[in-house]
Amino acid sequence: MKLLASTLLFIPFTILATPIGDAYKKLNEKTEYCMSQSHNPVLGIKDSWLLSLDDTSQKVALLLLKDSLMERCVETETKDYLYLIYQEYVARGDSTQIDAWLAFKKNGLIDEYKHIVTKGFAEQVSRLSASPEFEVPFDVMATYSHLKGETQNDF
Repeated sequence: MKLLASTLLFIPFTILATPIGDAYKKLNEKTEYCMSQSHNPVLGIKDSWLLSLDDTSQKVALLLLKDSLMERCVETETKDYLYLIYQEYVARGDSTQIDAWLAFKKNGLIDEYKHIVTKGFAEQVSRLSASPEFEVPFDVMATYSHLKGETQNDF
């Protein structure tokens, strides 16, 4: 009877572990794909708000833009993974995976530059992320260099 009880407890872990593992693998594969698409700079930026920013603010805006585009690129896989770890939390009451995900997703850039990243700043970054210029992840350093009209990088 003890063996049967432990076997029955093991089955749900096995069932839950496989879909979560598969979803995590798909998320990592899609992340790698999206990152591989980010080797090109965005050229010919004419956005008056972005151009009006000081150097540090431009760098922060470009980094947040790339982050937003990466999030959009992996959106479906992220939702699938989060749904499965949430289901595991509901079934077991164990928030370890959710806590790890939230810690991973915490944006230190926003914390470090909270004097720059105001609500209005974030709204402008969001607006830019929906513009045709910024459709896919991009090379932030090369974009910044082009934005400054420089041939070398001082990022």
